[in-house]
Amino acid sequence: LSIASGKLYVAGNYSQIQGVNISYISRIDLTSGNVDTWQPVSNAYTGIVYSDGTDVIAGGNFTLMNGMFKNFMASVNLNTSEFTTWNPDGVASFNVNNILKILPVDSDIFVGGNFNYFDGFHTVNNVLAMSNITGNITHVLSQYPLGTVSQLAVYDNKLMIGGSFSNIYDLNTSTNISHNNIAAYDQSNYMLSSSVYDTNDSLNGMLTSASGNVIIS
Repeated sequence: LSIASGKLYVAGNYSQIQGVNISYISRIDLTSGNVDTWQPVSNAYTGIVYSDGTDVIAGGNFTLMNGMFKNFMASVNLNTSEFTTWNPDGVASFNVNNILKILPVDSDIFVGGNFNYFDGFHTVNNVLAMSNITGNITHVLSQYPLGTVSQLAVYDNKLMIGGSFSNIYDLNTSTNISHNNIAAYDQSNYMLSSSVYDTNDSLNGMLTSASGNVIIS
C-alpha cells in the first residue's frame, strides 16, 4: 500500500477490488472510497507499490505491463498510465523470486527482495541501489545477504536491511559474515557497518520514526 495526493495505491495478488475487475494493481480515491479509472495492466502478481504523487513504481513477479516487456519493476505516470523514462530493465537480466520492498531516498531507489540482477557490468543480490532518474545501478554492494530482504530503512547515514537471512557474503574475501535478519551499510561506502544488530527470527516491518529512530517488528 502507498498513499499520495489523496489516493491509495493497492498492490497484491487479486483479480477484483470493490467488485471491479482489476488485477494486481489499482488506485482508490480516499475521499469517495471508490476505485478510479487509473489501471496499469500487469500480467502477474504485483508485490509492492510506491507513489511520490507524480509517478508510481511497482515491483513484483510480472514480465509485462501495459502490453510491454517490463521485468519485475516498472514506473508509470499517474495522469497518463504511460511508462516514465525510469527503466531498471535496460540491458539487465533478472532471476527473481520476489521484489518485496522499494524505498526512494534522495536520488536513489533501494530495492529489496530475493533476486539476482545483472546490468551487463555488475551482479547484485537481494539488495539493489538504483538511480531514480535512469534506473542504473548507483552503488554496488560487495557484501550481500544470503537470503530474502523484505525491509529497508535509512537511519543515521546507514542503509538498514531486514528480512530472513543469517549470513552476509563478502565477495572480496569469499567468506560469510554472521548477521541474523538485520544488517546495516554505511552510506559513505556501502560496506557493512561496524554496528551489529541481530534478531532471533525474520523481520516483518521496519521504518524510521519522526524522531529519527528505527522501529522493527
